[in-house]
Amino acid sequence: MAFWSKVRPHIAICAYLLMSPIAWGESTSNSVLLTVAQIETSILITSDIPLSLLPEDPNERRAERNSLMTALKATGLFGFPEDAGCVMNALDALPIRGADGAELGISAGWEFKCSSPTAVTSIDVGLFAPLAVASIDVFVFPDKQLVLLKEQPILFLP
Repeated sequence: MAFWSKVRPHIAICAYLLMSPIAWGESTSNSVLLTVAQIETSILITSDIPLSLLPEDPNERRAERNSLMTALKATGLFGFPEDAGCVMNALDALPIRGADGAELGISAGWEFKCSSPTAVTSIDVGLFAPLAVASIDVFVFPDKQLVLLKEQPILFLP
């Protein structure tokens, strides 16, 4: 029973993070969505990038998508307070396709392990350069919503 009490919150948050609007093809927005959740010593971050931010020409789109996915897999896109002791544990970026096979955009995810998670009071979000956007919609689990601007890319956590 102790196993399930520890695993259940992880399953719930992972399920939540997977149910972003773009992943289900419900969003026609041009907005980048960033979702942040903390589970024990882990900080989980996902980003959904809509197809509308990529060029319309198929060859240009493919090249831009591949370049962007490489940039999203780079280390250093997120900065944490030094005393939090956060290190990247996992990351991935992949194209999202609808049930009909149509491309919807890109989904990326990062997991950071922090030796002192209570010290994570802010995250410096470095996604503005590779995405060339002026703002990013942010949802911090369980109930904080805000918009980050290119001029102020620091996400302050509750």
